[in-house]
Amino acid sequence: MAQFDFTGDEVSIVDDNNHRVQLNPQQALDLMQWLFERQDDLLISLQPPTQPLRLERKKESE
Repeated sequence: MAQFDFTGDEVSIVDDNNHRVQLNPQQALDLMQWLFERQDDLLISLQPPTQPLRLERKKESE
């Protein structure tokens, strides 16, 4: 899980592999706006894939 830190004039994001990105306040706000605009897509991507619906036709007796 990513870690977030807001100190001074920077927002830091650190991932599980210790990769770090530092954003200035404007960049952080831009990221928040981008995430907000895509929140539905992000939530959908977290859902487990559904099994395809299989419809079988019953064979009619002759």
